[in-house]
Amino acid sequence: MKNRFWLILVLGISGVTVAGCTPLLVGAAGVVVVDEVMERKQGGDGLF
Repeated sequence: MKNRFWLILVLGISGVTVAGCTPLLVGAAGVVVVDEVMERKQGGDGLF
């Protein structure tokens, strides 16, 4: 019973944490895509 309580607590906290980090992950993925497009379009190193 005690283990189940801790499992539910950890899953709840991790769900909130992942939801809070989603904009950061989406933004980072967007930067990678834009950099790749700029590399293909202009050649060289792209944006970074």
